[in-house]
Amino acid sequence: MVALNTSAGLAGQVLGRVRRYKRLPTAALLLSIGAVASLAWHASEMTPLSFEVTLILIGAGFGPLPSLTAVALQNVVARHQLGISVGTMNFSRNLLATMLIAVFGAIVLAGTPPGQSLGSALQTGNPAEAFGRLFLVAAASMSIALIAIVVMEEKPLQAGTEIEAG
Repeated sequence: MVALNTSAGLAGQVLGRVRRYKRLPTAALLLSIGAVASLAWHASEMTPLSFEVTLILIGAGFGPLPSLTAVALQNVVARHQLGISVGTMNFSRNLLATMLIAVFGAIVLAGTPPGQSLGSALQTGNPAEAFGRLFLVAAASMSIALIAIVVMEEKPLQAGTEIEAG
């Protein structure tokens, strides 16, 4: 959590000062995808320290994304459409997160017998395998976000006077 908030705060400062604002979030998302994939493949062998480092890498990699999406959105929409655009972006982000939670729960519980609780299923089965599948799906979801960032048009950032004139 500290890594995510720190990288988000730093990214917010950096994104306003650079002309190529897609580079930082693209590199950070690649780092996060790699860390999530590593967690998927090596979850059963990780020590507490390596697990913590992996979580830090995931948080540091994912942190710049909200800043990028806000900057990109605010940079391309007309000023009179800014409120509805930001509201739609936040609604879509929350809706996707809600759906992913349901999908992740289904993935973790996919190998359990019907009627068995999550706690007893994880005690009798192999939780690293179940969560490994989950982290692979999370990496795939992040890969889709990476593709979206790469294909997104990078327009020069507008200054205050350019926004008023546009």
